[in-house]
Amino acid sequence: MRHETSFKNSIYIRMMEEAESLNQENSAAKSAVPFGVLYRLWCDGAFDEYSDDHFIIRAINEDLVYFRRFFETHYIQMTYASAQYAAIEEFPTNYVINFENSIRSLVSAFGYDKIRRFVTDQLSAGKENYDEEMFFAALSEIHILAFFCLYGEMSQVMSEPIEFDENGKIKIEKEPIRIISYEYEPQLNGKTNPEARFIYEDGTVLDVEIKTPNFSEVVETNKPFLMPGVLLDGEGRSTLRKLCEEHGIQCLLPNVSKMKDYLNSAARKFQDPESDKHINLLCINWTGAAVDKADIHEPLIILSNLTNGILTNPDIAKKNNISQKALSRVSAVMLYKMELGALLFSDFRYIFANYKSKVVLNRFSKNLNVNSIHRITKLSCVYPEESGITSTIYADEEHCCEFVDEISLAEKVVKEHTDL
Repeated sequence: MRHETSFKNSIYIRMMEEAESLNQENSAAKSAVPFGVLYRLWCDGAFDEYSDDHFIIRAINEDLVYFRRFFETHYIQMTYASAQYAAIEEFPTNYVINFENSIRSLVSAFGYDKIRRFVTDQLSAGKENYDEEMFFAALSEIHILAFFCLYGEMSQVMSEPIEFDENGKIKIEKEPIRIISYEYEPQLNGKTNPEARFIYEDGTVLDVEIKTPNFSEVVETNKPFLMPGVLLDGEGRSTLRKLCEEHGIQCLLPNVSKMKDYLNSAARKFQDPESDKHINLLCINWTGAAVDKADIHEPLIILSNLTNGILTNPDIAKKNNISQKALSRVSAVMLYKMELGALLFSDFRYIFANYKSKVVLNRFSKNLNVNSIHRITKLSCVYPEESGITSTIYADEEHCCEFVDEISLAEKVVKEHTDL
């Protein structure tokens, strides 16, 4: 069994031993959940049924061959905030140590037993039948929940216009509001439940549901593509595909079915928000999509294009089989793409560095509280008409100048076949 073998990441073990020594020497420095949770999980057998191919096992074993190949075959945007830490030789150890910190935050909030079950059952991603996409879906859950556990207090608010006190400091209108209760997989609607519930000291309730699409479409990254900026009818999709095929362009259509499934699934897990102190937040990690690697245009087109985005008009939502419960229960949709730092450091805050994240507000939800959503997520919160989706056609910047005539033809198809 794996728990009977050694935990091979030597730097992690040394840090754990140093933390234990410090705790013994200085009781004031002792942590409620000391460094070494991953090692405890290892010894308790939580990783026993993991495949040798599993991302975490390879990181613990410092498998540099695997991670060199991983970063050659996976697109993860790198920004100034993380580029300096991207050396492959350092990745496994950096990952293990920072992943430890995220797991510790979850154990501190939700308890060791619940997180052990999560690590054993979900994070194992098929166990011996390892599925990398399942792993990244579980990893998204860790990133989001750790973010709220560590940084989810409602941020302080400055007075507007900005005022200064007698000491020259900015006057604060509202101090941070802390989380006082954490619940993992709260039983709200029978057998279905969101990922977590956070209760704040002012009575605000935040329920969080997390989704990560498994994008299966194979796209040639060096080949130009076109994507409509609105939702097309069936004939329009066929016509645009044919046009693109004739001119050697990839036709990429917004994946409405995934968004529909996620909204309806979240509605079954959320409760009705009976006051403006109840927020239901659906978080979607759109990393790995074939479309527009550097941005989140695809999900924004689906939700908020001004012509027929599904959060712009209840009738459009209904036509796309979005349930009434989804419209009334989902307060907002948080969209983001993974930044290397978020993966390397298991820290969701690194997505702030790439500006490829946004919270789309659902004005049809009950008791929408925009101020609280912004203070909790710390992200740009916009109504659909403010999301910047205005183009009829989106094309990759590298090739768009070469296909001006084809783009014009595509725009004509889109205008004639917009699904209204």
